[in-house]
Amino acid sequence: MKFPSILAASLACALAACSPAPDAVSTQAPPPDDAGNLAAESRGHAANVPDAAPSPPGRDPAPDLSTLLAAHSWRLESATARDGTAVAALGGSPDGPLQLDFVDGQVRATNACNALSGAFTLDDAAIAFEPLVGTERACSGPLMAMEREVRIRLSGRHALEHVPGQPPRLRLVDGRGDVLVFTGAPRAGSGG
Repeated sequence: MKFPSILAASLACALAACSPAPDAVSTQAPPPDDAGNLAAESRGHAANVPDAAPSPPGRDPAPDLSTLLAAHSWRLESATARDGTAVAALGGSPDGPLQLDFVDGQVRATNACNALSGAFTLDDAAIAFEPLVGTERACSGPLMAMEREVRIRLSGRHALEHVPGQPPRLRLVDGRGDVLVFTGAPRAGSGG
């Protein structure tokens, strides 16, 4: 009956050989590098997130896009279809160009037949418009055509580009490739 005890002893030796030595297991954090930072594996998810780069000397930091949107009234400068032709219906108001105002997650479009409004969401390089709603006043043909175009052109997701300068500009490109360019004018009381 020596066979089972030899088998048990052999198994115990094999398991001991595969296990780390008691002093090889460490519960301490890795030592810091020369700059005093812990090794990346000890910092978890944040180790993979780069620090924000500072603004170049002599330049103000870029404004937060939602703050920039709210600080200005945005007047339509140009509307171009994917093929390069102007979207003439968007220039049909005698009251001035289409104007957008962004406040508290809502966009308000004015200078068309009816004032229109709806929710929008914003991320790094895109804006998404919920369907616009408004009053149901009847207007002349050009104003009604303008309103129809506004409802079509300001629906869904658009690539969004802020073009810095004085005045600032917004460039919206929809999924069809149509481009709307708006010029910002500081809103009263916005400090922008």
